[in-house]
Amino acid sequence: MAVSPQHFTQIDGLRVQFRSRGAGPLLLLLHGWGGSSLSFAPVLPALEQRFRLLIPDLPGFGFSEPPAAAWGSADYARVAAALIESAGGEPVDVLGHSFGGKVAVALATQYAELVNRLVLVAAPLVRQEASAGTRSRGRAYARARAVARLLPPLRGLILRRAAERYGSQDYKAAGPLRPTLVRVVNEDWRPALPAVRAPVLLVYGENDADVPLAVGEAARDALPNAELVVIEGAGHFPFLDDSQRFSEAVLRFLAGTGGAVPLGSGPAAE
Repeated sequence: MAVSPQHFTQIDGLRVQFRSRGAGPLLLLLHGWGGSSLSFAPVLPALEQRFRLLIPDLPGFGFSEPPAAAWGSADYARVAAALIESAGGEPVDVLGHSFGGKVAVALATQYAELVNRLVLVAAPLVRQEASAGTRSRGRAYARARAVARLLPPLRGLILRRAAERYGSQDYKAAGPLRPTLVRVVNEDWRPALPAVRAPVLLVYGENDADVPLAVGEAARDALPNAELVVIEGAGHFPFLDDSQRFSEAVLRFLAGTGGAVPLGSGPAAE
């Protein structure tokens, strides 16, 4: 598969890379944490038949420069809005995966005039209750922070060792983006969902261990105009696990025919 050429622009003082391919109405694709503009590669051939695709590396990922401070989803939405404005400023369809789904919701609430429809894929929009293991690791890390405060000369070493031992894989790999990851993970977008007026398609994997289907169901119930599709057998990356069914659901929805149809035996909204 040919790789789309790279383009660069300056937004908020950061050098941001993006790719563009296809022709037609604009569809903005926002990747998840740790991803890049290449994350959606398996579904691009289907999507570009109907849309001009705008696919950025969000700041701190791929070839885009990282923010100097801890950003939240709203800060990333500002970058997305600038990209839409640079492409003409007309309302566009937006597809966001996981963390990119949070950014898409922030975009739809802060810049509603720029958003036509939303496709939110495996998006952690509603805070989940932490598992017993996660709570235990959190308590251990809190104890390490308390010890670090008592031993200023060893503070950096203690916190690094605690992060290595008790942090999630994303946290361990985040490097300078760790403060941003902590901020984004702790966001709860449930209170903002009723304000989203754009039609929304929610796509979740039946077997997603990172963002369970219950999160998608809660988001569907909180959004005023949302449909839910469940991709049977898929995990956190339904566009990789079953790119054909994923593409079919997205294209049906964006064509205005609705996407909330059962795909396989997984549950879907009625």
